[in-house]
Amino acid sequence: MGSVHGRSDLSRHYGPKSLGGGYGFATEGPASVQDIPLDDQLETSIDRRVGALSLGEGDRRDLQELKDQVRASLSRGLAVERVNVVGSFSKETQIRDEEGNDIDLQVTLRRDLLDGWLDQENGPRNCLTKVRSVLSQDPRYSDVEIRVDRNAVRAKFGDKVVDIVPVFREGGDVLIPDTKGGQSWIRSNPRLSKRLLDLADLNHRGRVKPIVKLVKDWNNRHGRRLSSYQIEAMVLRHFHEKPAGGTPSYLADLTELFGHLPWYLRKGSIRDPVDDSPLDTHLSPEDRSRLVRLTRREGRRLREAEWHARHGRSQRAARLVGVVIGDIDG
Repeated sequence: MGSVHGRSDLSRHYGPKSLGGGYGFATEGPASVQDIPLDDQLETSIDRRVGALSLGEGDRRDLQELKDQVRASLSRGLAVERVNVVGSFSKETQIRDEEGNDIDLQVTLRRDLLDGWLDQENGPRNCLTKVRSVLSQDPRYSDVEIRVDRNAVRAKFGDKVVDIVPVFREGGDVLIPDTKGGQSWIRSNPRLSKRLLDLADLNHRGRVKPIVKLVKDWNNRHGRRLSSYQIEAMVLRHFHEKPAGGTPSYLADLTELFGHLPWYLRKGSIRDPVDDSPLDTHLSPEDRSRLVRLTRREGRRLREAEWHARHGRSQRAARLVGVVIGDIDG
């Protein structure tokens, strides 16, 4: 769940050069390749890969059932106003993960009864500890690993994880507890984050979320150095800066995106789409350099695939794209 300051005016974020520091698409990175001919067979294979990465109905049903169980347990021991699903699950950008799937729950607490935590010196830790204690007292979770993890309580159910984030409403935003490097309450607005992604996906004919899934899978196969929220932020920036028109094409989108990622990975260039704060402060110089090298390599592969697609060499193009998206071992 991204730590963000909320705003309500979407025009702030989708006005000219308003996202991620205002770098213009036409002047950042390589030239656009939007006008490549659409290769139906190649597009279908990429779309098939997106489908294979997406959560199945059974996975989604299991995670929803966990949400309902946790909500019932917490409501018996805390003054809970509502429980909302947030994060990748709610944005429909979550992918199947061999290390296990998770669901992020935002538990809004009643401020009129529990706001003492907001003023206590160790309020964030005390709030999270209480949530963990309430869950631990439920007999159904006697064998479940439950622990405090920075701003959430993490409950691990086999290969599925539920991250519970207790929050208080603050105008149109929420306050979430943070225990990393101290004790504080951070303003956040996951609803606006979701709206920004939904709007971009709508404006670009449903191609934003599939590209997010492909890049998340690529990241998982290359060391998991980026968080889901960082990936969403960079993909959003790409589509926000992308000029209108051209042929709708996964190959064009991937080629352009990987052409820009080395630029986006410069220090301080991964920005929160809601409040423009930096999201890459945890990246070490070594990780940053490695990611730049990897994304440049993938950009070269995709440009070569684009060239082959232009010249009717679909099989060669498909192989190169398959290496990048994980259909074929590189």
